[in-house]
Amino acid sequence: MNAFNKITWIALLSLLFFTACNSSNSSSESEDSQEASTVDVAYKIAENYFIKNDVENTVPVKIVSQEEFDHYFGMATTMGAEGKPTEIDFSQEFVIVADQKETDIKTEIVPVSLEKVDGQLSFNFNVLKGEEQSFTSRPFLMIIVSKSEEGEVVLSPNEGPLFADEHNSYNSLDWNGTYEGVLPCADCEGIKTTVILETDGKFTVNAEYLGKESALMDMEGEMEWSDDGNRIVLATEDEKMLFQVQEGSLLMLDQEGNAITGELADAYLLEKIK
Repeated sequence: MNAFNKITWIALLSLLFFTACNSSNSSSESEDSQEASTVDVAYKIAENYFIKNDVENTVPVKIVSQEEFDHYFGMATTMGAEGKPTEIDFSQEFVIVADQKETDIKTEIVPVSLEKVDGQLSFNFNVLKGEEQSFTSRPFLMIIVSKSEEGEVVLSPNEGPLFADEHNSYNSLDWNGTYEGVLPCADCEGIKTTVILETDGKFTVNAEYLGKESALMDMEGEMEWSDDGNRIVLATEDEKMLFQVQEGSLLMLDQEGNAITGELADAYLLEKIK
């Protein structure tokens, strides 16, 4: 290889290395940018308002002026220090509204989070439904947001049951996610189990019987909550699993919904991994 070709080859390698490094850095910066694209947005709940009786259609998701607001809402002032409607300054704030059709089913709308995703505001909330009532109402939830957080608004509701006791696993815990563990097995080395619970009520179970060839079990469907909102049933036509929902874990129960006792009682636990 002559001197010119050698120099050219070294220059080419240097260029490729430089390009690769820049590509890696750009990829890393892109990933960091993607991770940082979702941020929590502060808000406060607007209380002591009501939707006017002559409003038949759905209220706009985003209201930015006092004039538009007064078209849809009235003030429901009540007695006491906290009876006045929450003040809204439309020169600096706007409101996001999640409303439901008129219903005779007891309904509560509970806020979960407000996030900005790539410039778009996503309002996440739970719609909890209970028993039939002797009267109708128009459930809604309204939050107040700073105008510095401008962006298109998207509503993300999750429906679920409404329990008499508000302090239960369903209402109080961040129960959705992925759980993993190895459950005891009578005729194998253990059952490697993964349970995925979705906020929309769907579930997936993947189980592998360790030490056995092709011993797999897959389940998916819709979970059922117990009347007290602390236990779940994951069932298909062929299989059924019951769990106590705890902070950061699922405790497997017997087929009657009771805690499993004995020396291996502590082994019937799936830990939340994400």
